[in-house]
Amino acid sequence: MLEEKSTPSRSPTWWKDDHETAWTRVKGAFHRDWQQTRSDVSGGRTGLDLNQSAGDTVAQALGNKRIPPDTITNPMTDAQRTAHVARAAKQMERSALELGEDEATAIDQKRPPRSNALGQWDNWADAEAPLRYGYAASTYYPATEWDDDTEGRLRGDWDGMNPDLGWDEVRETVRHGWDHART
Repeated sequence: MLEEKSTPSRSPTWWKDDHETAWTRVKGAFHRDWQQTRSDVSGGRTGLDLNQSAGDTVAQALGNKRIPPDTITNPMTDAQRTAHVARAAKQMERSALELGEDEATAIDQKRPPRSNALGQWDNWADAEAPLRYGYAASTYYPATEWDDDTEGRLRGDWDGMNPDLGWDEVRETVRHGWDHART
């Protein structure tokens, strides 16, 4: 189950109850995205492979798709099942042929990159505060794009609220929350 307790999070002066309501709605989707990212980045050594795509996260955050319990994977579509089987067959073939390092690297580089914005966090409680902040900031500044001025404003608010966790440590995760609020 999703951990109910989390690191206390300070809120910026512009924070309103509707930001908290919106955050509560998307927290479960982001938690699944965080687990999937950890699994993807670590090659399955940490996190959980929940078959959670960015599209699943967005649909769940918007309330358009049900959020399964924490340890239950999202159902695969027929296309995903076919792709999964094809990937497994290629991996088996690659292992059987014992490809050279250069060839194996070339195959791996064709995979789309995955942001490490969530994979850097060892536990959800640490990831939640910057995700929450980025998500709410994006809704507070709806007509604003992420640029140097916006980042400077967000950095100032963050540094004032969270002196123990510097902006450089949370920037990617705040941006991840910001971007997801806009999709």
